[in-house]
Amino acid sequence: MDNYSKIRNYDFSDTVVGDKVVVKFKIKNNITPYDFITMFKNRKGERFSIKRPNSREIIVGIGHEYTWNLDSNHFLENYDNISILEEFESLLNQVTVVEIDELEDDYFGVYGGISDGENKKSQEWIDFSDTIFVIPNILAVFKENFIEFTLFFKIKKDKDFVTRFKEATHFLLQIDEYNKLDLQEPHIKIVREIYPEAWQDNIKQALKQIEEEKFTRIALTRKNQIVLEEHMSLPAVVKYFMAKKLSFIAFESRKSMFVTSNPLLSLKTNSDEVNAYLYLQKESLFNGIRSIDFSEKDIEDNYKIKLEEKTGYKFEIFKDKTLVGKNLDVYSTFRAKSDGKIQDIKILSLLYPISIIKGYPYEETTKFLLEKENVSYGFFYAPFGFINSNFEANFYTCANMVVAFGNIITMFTTILVNKEMSYEQIIENSNILTEKNLKLFKNESN
Repeated sequence: MDNYSKIRNYDFSDTVVGDKVVVKFKIKNNITPYDFITMFKNRKGERFSIKRPNSREIIVGIGHEYTWNLDSNHFLENYDNISILEEFESLLNQVTVVEIDELEDDYFGVYGGISDGENKKSQEWIDFSDTIFVIPNILAVFKENFIEFTLFFKIKKDKDFVTRFKEATHFLLQIDEYNKLDLQEPHIKIVREIYPEAWQDNIKQALKQIEEEKFTRIALTRKNQIVLEEHMSLPAVVKYFMAKKLSFIAFESRKSMFVTSNPLLSLKTNSDEVNAYLYLQKESLFNGIRSIDFSEKDIEDNYKIKLEEKTGYKFEIFKDKTLVGKNLDVYSTFRAKSDGKIQDIKILSLLYPISIIKGYPYEETTKFLLEKENVSYGFFYAPFGFINSNFEANFYTCANMVVAFGNIITMFTTILVNKEMSYEQIIENSNILTEKNLKLFKNESN
């Protein structure tokens, strides 16, 4: 399995190929994900990495071989929008699959998520203004002992398949003798508050609404701009989160990258089941000094109603700590049996801001946010993940995050407001969380 020449010189003589080919193989795990990503610095703007909360694997994608950009507002409003899956299914019917090695799991599929839909005039989301899904050219899944590869490429008219395959696997020749690049750790040059008077006034207005019993809690948004001395590096981000043993999503598009950790909700489907997971830590969700003021049963009941209204399925609720980690205050699993093959890209809106995150009750807090917060959320609180070639979905709701455009970073941080805290305590809590989020850019030498 670790013999690169076996892969490079594989006999394809008995294989009839078309113009779209998938090749699967694996090698011994002898390179780190962040070093592997640095090998493809010429593909910057077309790379991503995902570490899921319920899996040890690190997923790395190189190259956007296929890209779908969809209008986000249409996608969110149209529950039956399955156009991506229909096109992906059509593409799969045209693909020749070659298994040099048998892989443990199927990760080949479409990767991406749903952007907010109100980002057209927002500079920080310039490269993520719409819903985006991609099929990577190279998909590498880093397991404990092996790296499992799925290569997808289109055969060009002026090249035969073997020549194209040799080009696509050239990176194998570099792995053992790869000269590692010294990673430039991020160093902060400037940190600026973005319209502090606006979010501070929103806190006061929200406290007034809570006092008048119009809603009980709300999550506001605070933005900081960070200027680094050098451009933000995807390999450095991956190295940071791996060292911290945290789940994360880091995705590049053109000249931008967004990074998020600590997903709050997830959605997983297979051929006969839909599973939604809700995993919150009352203190670490906002990472400040105060816990979130919520009732676990209210959250579960509210989400169950929404799931059943949207899908038509009957969901049961149970606890499963093994799937979602430890030290959790809420670790609910929602499971339903389906009546056939699920194409669940259409229910991704179930992960889009729900009342447990943005406030309660949902209708009243939504009105407040629309009126008071002129914020383009992008992928902040939005679902991101993948659907594989078996049409199994794995999506995660993105929590606090940063968006990088070169060395200019916008950091999105949640401000929790409820009746248990005074204005001064809310500010203190927000400052603590902001400082914690800045740790991504502060290493030992800072």
